Amino acid sequence: VTVATASVATTVDNLYANTYSSAAYTVTSVLQNTNIREISRIHLVHNGDGSSAGTATISVYGTVNTAGNSLVTWSATTSGNIARLQATTTNNNTIIRIRKDYQAL
Repeated sequence: VTVATASVATTVDNLYANTYSSAAYTVTSVLQNTNIREISRIHLVHNGDGSSAGTATISVYGTVNTAGNSLVTWSATTSGNIARLQATTTNNNTIIRIRKDYQAL
């Protein structure tokens, strides 16, 4: 995912509450055309019942970067039966690569 505009929450993954209860992510962010990088681990869980995602909660940890300041702020929202992982970048044109591991209900 390339986030073109900084300071705008952008959905980078959708977790379907009728299939999955949680997800673990390893996320690498790169400022396009530079060697500025960041890696984080994120856990997302929701308390939905399958027909609704309820409330989504995240924990961000293990963040390491080469810039000395954060490239991305992470958040989670829900809509219907979908929990969303969202990224708000510090800079325009930030590339986000995600490895994800979903846990079934």
